[in-house]
Amino acid sequence: MAQGLLELQDPSDDQCLEDVGSGYFVELLGRSFFQEVKVDRWGAVESCKMHDLMHDLAIEVAGTECAIVSLNSGGNIGKDTRHVSFDFNINSPKKISSSLVQTRKIRTVLLLDQGYNKWGKSTSNALRSNVKFTCTLDLNCSGITILPKSIGSFKHLRYLDLSDNNFKMLPNSIVNLVNLQTLRLNGCSRLRELPKDLKKLVNLKHLFYLKVI
Repeated sequence: MAQGLLELQDPSDDQCLEDVGSGYFVELLGRSFFQEVKVDRWGAVESCKMHDLMHDLAIEVAGTECAIVSLNSGGNIGKDTRHVSFDFNINSPKKISSSLVQTRKIRTVLLLDQGYNKWGKSTSNALRSNVKFTCTLDLNCSGITILPKSIGSFKHLRYLDLSDNNFKMLPNSIVNLVNLQTLRLNGCSRLRELPKDLKKLVNLKHLFYLKVI
């Protein structure tokens, strides 16, 4: 949805894009395209596995548009790459920066398997300098204790997941994300307040905040 790939089948109906996307997922699940679906404690789909044959086909069709960067095996990020995920610790900002230096067209950034590692200023700068046009940013469980003001510079963001982090407040700069549609704050148990001008997020449709005590 954040990438603008979904369309309403009947604009005159009460249908929303979330319903369309959910319908596609359920249909693909029924056709065994997806398997071993896991949901998080909030009931949302957390992960699923592609059938091996489907996975191979998807990789072939995607070509260089999608990439997974590993600390050990590296990854092929080219000038045409749009969607990238990192499966190494974000305490390696230089590696993130060097991986992204070849392209300025990244639209999706996923930081996988971060555990509760420290989010540093250098990491923030590396991302901000290289993926300023991204639409989807997943920083779930990244050990963030202070969310940098620079988060407000990602003006094209539509989806931002900050769940399961340790910050106490959101910087006021987050209200500059005028294109943001979904903000996830689930499990941010130390969060004490939201910006007063949150109403400036005129396109915000979904705010998820389920606190675990």
